[in-house]
Amino acid sequence: MMRSATVFCFASFAAVLFTIACSKEAPPPAPAPAAPTHDPIEPAGTTEAPAAGELEAIPPLRQARVMPREEDVRTTTDARPGTTGVPLADAIAVASAADAVAAPPSDALAAGAGAAEANAKDAVAIPQTDVATAGDVAVEPPVEAGSPSTEGLPQVPASAAAGIDAEKQRKVFEEAMKLLQGNKVDQSTQLLEEWLKATPKDLLNRRNLAHVYVQMQRFEDAELHLKILADEMPDQAEWRAHLGRIQAKLGKFGPAAESLEKALELAPEDIDVALDLARVQGARRQFDAARDVLERALVLKKKEAEVLKELTAVLVEQGAYNQAWERFWRLQKLDPTYDTALTMAQLAARNRRCTDVYDALAGWDKEFKTEIPFYLLGECAMADNDRDRAAKQFQAALEKNEKCFDCSLRLGDVWFENKEWERASQYYGIAVNIEPKDSRPWSQLGKALANAGKHIEASRAFAGAVERKPDDADLVYMWGVELVQAGEKADAWKAWGRLDEMNRTLANQLKRMLNE
Repeated sequence: MMRSATVFCFASFAAVLFTIACSKEAPPPAPAPAAPTHDPIEPAGTTEAPAAGELEAIPPLRQARVMPREEDVRTTTDARPGTTGVPLADAIAVASAADAVAAPPSDALAAGAGAAEANAKDAVAIPQTDVATAGDVAVEPPVEAGSPSTEGLPQVPASAAAGIDAEKQRKVFEEAMKLLQGNKVDQSTQLLEEWLKATPKDLLNRRNLAHVYVQMQRFEDAELHLKILADEMPDQAEWRAHLGRIQAKLGKFGPAAESLEKALELAPEDIDVALDLARVQGARRQFDAARDVLERALVLKKKEAEVLKELTAVLVEQGAYNQAWERFWRLQKLDPTYDTALTMAQLAARNRRCTDVYDALAGWDKEFKTEIPFYLLGECAMADNDRDRAAKQFQAALEKNEKCFDCSLRLGDVWFENKEWERASQYYGIAVNIEPKDSRPWSQLGKALANAGKHIEASRAFAGAVERKPDDADLVYMWGVELVQAGEKADAWKAWGRLDEMNRTLANQLKRMLNE
């Protein structure tokens, strides 16, 4: 039976924050339209405990990560470098520590529902495997202390060597190993390939060659030989499982699902196969199927925490908030972590459940290392109309990350609501510097300056907003109003000309101001 240790990265889903409409005061004498509410986005510049290497693909035996999308998988040429400069035989005997150590989970959520999957990348952690000898004596690779123990490719039964010249088989194996020890990888694999063409039933050396290809990350070649091994030993679930994982690594999620389904039919209580099948189904956006597999796996009471993590990710993707929340709490009782708490808070924020945000983060304040939890609490304070508390939370967020765009923007909103125009202008200006291409801080800055009576500066801010969002009639109107207030009527008439083609009602209002 294969063993695996999985580390969960919650599915990349949109960390949506609350839209709090600001009742903006208008520049005199003509009232400007209220500022548009903020789009629900994750604060820019978040750095909350990112996972090493970020999201990767379907992990065999070891790491459970966020479910990738088919279009997000890197090619094999992008994969982690193999063993260049190190004799491959040595690398086989002692598996790479990078494969043995699972990456830490990430608690930061990707911004935007449509962009969530864009953060997903593939990373199949290749299992440590041993090279079998003709006598079927395995050399078990040592495992680092504290790292998950794994088994490699299954052993080939002795009966598979029937009808094969054992002496020639051994000599081929020994010669291949000598070439590997001399770092002559291509010659070694070529020798085994030629032998297998002449002796296709030698499953032992085919297994060894598949192992070498896996370690070299030549996954297409490994897949070819794993298919043969799986077909030759159809009653062994392990071969189908390894084949499915390699196919997933290659981004072949359809064949991977088929292989893993067959493996699960052969070994219905293999929790690792169930988890990997669910991840592949998630990669194909087949969330109903993934949920069904995970619900059945949960009944087995094996690796319950890992199964719950995967299941909550699927439920979040399905938009099943209540079910996901119930599983999160169940997970926290089994394995309480800050990562889960923060993800719960983000999920609650996405669904505008501030009470749940507070409950999720309660008792974890000493773990707040970046701006994300402070930002979430700041948004909830705004929703509660507690601007003093909101200001403290957004300020704390900026102390963690001074480049947090949304933290500056929302702190500006707090001071705007308090009619503290200078302080509002200060933080809108900071937001402009962080994200100069975004129209929102420009328009907010224009409104704050207008309310402060600084009409020349306000007209310039609105001009910046119009430049970035030229089809927004409200922005063009406010720009024209401030030009009138600044005494720049020639430019205001130009703004009116643009506005007249966009919104006749607003254009007439601006024209009346110009004719006064």
